[in-house]
Amino acid sequence: MTQVKKKKGVSQPFTQNVVRLHAIKSKALDVDCLRGFAKLSDIARISRADEYDEITHPDGIQRELNITHAREAYGYAAAQKPGEKRIWPEVILGLRDKKGVKIESVGQWKGQKEICPVTIKVDLGEIKLNKIDPTFSRVDGNHRLYYADGSAKKFQALDVMIPFCIIENITRNEEVLIFKTINEKQSKLRTDHLLRIDGQIMKGFELMKKDPILWIVTELNMNNVSPFFKLIHIAGRKAKEASYIISQKSLYDGIRLLYRSLDVTLKQTQNLKSLAEIIVRYFNAVAKKWPTAWRDSSKYLLMSNTGLQALGIVGAKLIERMVLTKTLKEDDFLNELNAIQFSWEKIRSDGTRLPTGRSGGEIIANEMLKSMTSTEVDLNKLL
Repeated sequence: MTQVKKKKGVSQPFTQNVVRLHAIKSKALDVDCLRGFAKLSDIARISRADEYDEITHPDGIQRELNITHAREAYGYAAAQKPGEKRIWPEVILGLRDKKGVKIESVGQWKGQKEICPVTIKVDLGEIKLNKIDPTFSRVDGNHRLYYADGSAKKFQALDVMIPFCIIENITRNEEVLIFKTINEKQSKLRTDHLLRIDGQIMKGFELMKKDPILWIVTELNMNNVSPFFKLIHIAGRKAKEASYIISQKSLYDGIRLLYRSLDVTLKQTQNLKSLAEIIVRYFNAVAKKWPTAWRDSSKYLLMSNTGLQALGIVGAKLIERMVLTKTLKEDDFLNELNAIQFSWEKIRSDGTRLPTGRSGGEIIANEMLKSMTSTEVDLNKLL
């Protein structure tokens, strides 16, 4: 943003508080666009969110701001972590009114008739900066822009560079449809892909420290004495020749319940390798106790998200009890499991179905533990 001195007696609409942006003017499919790079703070200063409010602004477009999300976005842009490379997709603004906005061509590239470099001059004293009908509405990127102009207390202006796209020559209804398309077509990454990415970028001790649950799941997949050895589907499309027995996400959910309910001593970093070995022994015993249910997920619920959650609850109880007696061999686990009278058939002999989901895992775990010790489990205490 620049400050330009005003000449006396001369009307100059672009004389004070002028933000200058440099962009390329062209089309994206059917829409006229101005695309370029600018300081995050400048894009925040010239724009506002046209936020919907049932009472004060029922014609608004933007959803209600999530303050936590906005703060997280600010923190990401404000500070680079060691070894981190940050990037954002472009922020999209809608240019609704050209009063106070001047777009000037700065030449033409040879042989590029459909692409034109331009300078955009925005007079902050002339444009509308309200939430009802701003000159530049925030079509996509409101959370990233919210604190970036430095106007909020304790939030300094962020002068980092970001890409932007300004769409113009469209009606308000067309802008609404573009907003809907952007947000409707986006899909959040599934948990299995997020876990895959974490396992891909973090290895060994780093993964053990930052996500010990995922580290244990990885150990179960890579330990050649584990019943899950190379049988865990990580994410994405399954290979035709693959014979996976469980998804990484389902096993992660089960191990999460097991891990979080254990005594803190067992979860200390120096004990994690031993804990992983104990969990391998436990699941080897499970595979021996219910061999048919372990292999056949079409008829049995054991090898499912619900089944693994139930086994996680049961495993935590067994491990904590057996640590005290120092009986943690595979056969010791099998002796304990043999006391359980439980069938994993999805449809029972009386025609009823085994319960599923998070509550189903709790019900099944309670039923299994009752047959051993008459101990009930409250899943909420394990989360």
